[in-house]
Order: sequence, then C-alpha cells, then structure tokens
Amino acid sequence: MFELGRELKRLFSHRPVQDGLSLGDASLLDLLDVTLLQAEGRSADVAAGRVGAKDRAARLIEASVVWRELARRTGDAAALRKAASCAEEAAELAKSESRPAALSEAMCQQAHAALLGSELFGEEGLAAAADYLLERAPQSASTQALRARLLARRAMAGGDAPAVRAAASAYDRAIGGSKPRVRADAYSTALLCRERGEFLVAAGARLKDVDLVRTGLLGLDAAVAALNGDYNPVALARAEEARGVGLVRLAELTGDVGPAFEAADLLEAAADLVTPDHAPLDWARLHHARGLALATVAEASGSESPFDRALQAFGKAYAVLEAGSNLALRTLVAQDRADCLVRRAEVRGDGFALDEAEAVLRSELAALRAPPDPVAWAVLQLNLARVYVAQAGAYGKDRGERARAGEALLGAFEVFAEHGLRSLAAAAEDALERLREDAAAHR
Repeated sequence: MFELGRELKRLFSHRPVQDGLSLGDASLLDLLDVTLLQAEGRSADVAAGRVGAKDRAARLIEASVVWRELARRTGDAAALRKAASCAEEAAELAKSESRPAALSEAMCQQAHAALLGSELFGEEGLAAAADYLLERAPQSASTQALRARLLARRAMAGGDAPAVRAAASAYDRAIGGSKPRVRADAYSTALLCRERGEFLVAAGARLKDVDLVRTGLLGLDAAVAALNGDYNPVALARAEEARGVGLVRLAELTGDVGPAFEAADLLEAAADLVTPDHAPLDWARLHHARGLALATVAEASGSESPFDRALQAFGKAYAVLEAGSNLALRTLVAQDRADCLVRRAEVRGDGFALDEAEAVLRSELAALRAPPDPVAWAVLQLNLARVYVAQAGAYGKDRGERARAGEALLGAFEVFAEHGLRSLAAAAEDALERLREDAAAHR
C-alpha cells in the first residue's frame, strides 16, 4: 500500500489538481471511487472549458471517458448524457479543425456511450445509433475494436456460428493491432481480451458448444493475468466476474459441478476487489454471478443449503440495484432471484415450501413502490405462475391454481411486450402454451 501511495504521488505530481487526477489515462480511473470519479469528471470539464486550453477536443474526449465510466459503474443516466454531450462537442471541434484522428476518437466515444446506454437500459435503438456513428467515423484502432464489439452483438442476436467466428476474428485483429508498450495500452488490450472471452463464453452457451466456452475461458484467464488488483481493481473484478460466469456455463454444459464450485469460490474472493461505494454495479454483478454459481451447485447436489446461499448473494446484488428501476441488470437479478426461490421450493417438493415461496413473492409484490415498477411486477408474476403450477401438481388437484397462473402469465407477457423485452415476453408466451397443454391433459 505504501508503494501504491508513492506511485500515485509520482503520477499526480505532474499536473495541477484542477485538471484532475487521471492525466487522461483511463486505467487510473480504476483507483477512484464514485465520489472521486464525480470530482474527476468536474475537473475534466474545467480543463476542457478553460480559456486558452490546448487541444480542447482532446480534453473533451477525456471528460467523456470519465463521465461514461461513472455511468457504467452507477447506472446514472445524467452522467451518460454528459459523456455523450462531451464526445459530440469534441467531434464538432475536430471536424471544424479537419483533424481526422481526433474526429475518429470523438465519434468512437459517442458510440461507446450509445452502446453503454443500450446495455444499461435495454434500449436497442442506442445500439443502432452506435452502428451509425461507427460507419461514419474515420478508420482507427478504436473503430476496429468497436466494430468487433458490434459484430459480437449481432452474432449473439442471431445465434449463428459463422457470425460468431467472424466476430472473434475481428477481436483478434483488434487485439493484434494494439501495441501494449505502455501501461494504458496494456490496460486497453486486457479489456479487449476480456470482451472477447466474455463474448465467446456467451456464444458457446447459446450454441451449446463446450469448446467455444473453454476458448473464451482461456482468453479470460489471460485478461486476469494481465491486470493488477492494486492498480486495476475494477477491471480485474469485471474480468473475474466474466470468468466466474464462464465456469458456470461450463458446468451447465458438461454436467460437471466442479467448475461451478470453483466459480463460487473465485467470485467470493473477487467481491473483495471493490465495494458498493467504489463500483456499485460491478459489485452487484459479482454477487449476481456468485448466486448463479451457487444455484448451479444446488441443482446438481439437490441440497437446500446452496440455494439459501444463492438467495443471499442475489439479495446483496438486488439491494444495490433496488433504486435503479430502469436498469436491465436489476430486472435480470430479480428474475434469477425469484427463479432460485421457486426452484428451492420445487426441489423440496412439498406444499409448505411452495406456499412459503408464494408468500415471499406476494410480499415482494406488496413492497413494490407506488407507482409500481411494471417490469419488476411482471417478473414476479412470471415466477408466481410457476409456483401456482407447481402447487397444482403437488396437491394432485387444481384448486384454481392454473387459472391464477394463466392470469399472471398474460399480465407479464403484456408488460414485457410493451417494454420490448423480447426474451422475457417469449418466456411468458412459452409458459402460457405449456399451461394450455397441461390444462387440456387434465380435463
């Protein structure tokens, strides 16, 4: 820690405090908690707005990077708008000054902000905006990396093996084109390796391709090895979270519970890298991933204890996300938490456990703030329907549970469809179809 203090003092001594602490090096932002990151953003704004500032476009790009990182860690829409605004102003300046390199970087920062908005809030139109910007940006190493990311998104949407290979090759070219001669370049390369590995794991899980998941895990191992927890705690936490999810997917595909046990231990240790004050959404993702690992262990072992620990992990993640009703991650955690609760009741297989699960879900429905969050309401309805169907099976006769399940699923489907949540809408529709078939079989 003393060595770290001396290094920070050396790094920060070459620039006035009012210009910020990171010196335009995104890797140093990892060391700042949310409060310091906000201060850094304000300092970057001051540096960009100062009369006579040299290369104002570059200062605006630096400010955009800081505000975007704040938005990524917190889900703050205002910070994301600030990031997009700074990047747009930088692009206008670079264009007026006929500086293609600066214009490319500024437009890439605009595209990054749009993609982050799509990931945080589930707005697919923002991903289309990023694609539009990238097509018009002068070519550079930054556009090459972004192109790989957009190809990966398309491949995941289509689930097509050739598209997955094309996106992986695009990542390979972007990584091969980087020159990690200095710390900032090595950091950027590690982030690209993490992105590539995360994509290959997700694609492998979608295509049921074990080799693809293992290839992704190798890339994530390399990203972890390239990062130092003392200097890059947030980046390392993100890489470890992706590695943990990869191990869970490997366990699911192979039927070997060993990787899930490894993931649970790995993620528990990785949670110590950051705190809710330092990187709230990253901390929540780590606990969400740990919950998935423990739920996988519980499914394989048939034991209640891992389910209980999984619910605790999901609860920690949800507590951080509770205020962000518009965050896609909040919906995902709520769905997985409710699913874990229902699975625990189904594994126990008795009416009391199912009644307990119903009572918990109903209490969460009652606790929804007024006006209630419609997506959270629909997620709870989706899982209540599962409880009703399981109750009908456990009791051996239908006491109105299937009718209640149908009403809950129909309400959930309408909300998911209205909010453009296609995967959840499809899940509700599939459950409705199974319910109709089940009702026909019991006539």
